[in-house]
Amino acid sequence: NIGIRVMIVTVVAVPLLFALSGLAIRYAAFASVSAESGFAAYAKALCRWDCSWYIDISEKGYERFPIANGSNVGRWGFFPLYPLLVAAIRSILPFPTILIATITSQALSYAACLVAWPLLGKNMRAYVLYCAFLLSGPFS
Repeated sequence: NIGIRVMIVTVVAVPLLFALSGLAIRYAAFASVSAESGFAAYAKALCRWDCSWYIDISEKGYERFPIANGSNVGRWGFFPLYPLLVAAIRSILPFPTILIATITSQALSYAACLVAWPLLGKNMRAYVLYCAFLLSGPFS
């Protein structure tokens, strides 16, 4: 049925368009104010807050005890699935961890949009708004 095909293409294309346009806008903003260029520098600039913890888990794993002189902090306070996924992809692809983590985050956000389609009752307006919020914002 042609209507079903159009719906499938729309459901796949909407988050892809938001992901690409959001990425282009954020990268253009980064490139206009940064002395560094390239997607790796852009990915590194996005790494704020808990990002460095997840990158460390992907590269070094978990430590057995809290970090010395770190006020009882450690990588053990963060969930393992995302860093394990990044580490698995990093073992296959020869790119920096931060770049792989950024691309993985974008891909998982795109997948979250696809999964949301039936959860939103197949309401196109709600789906477009959800995808716009998730993929167009200044999130890393």
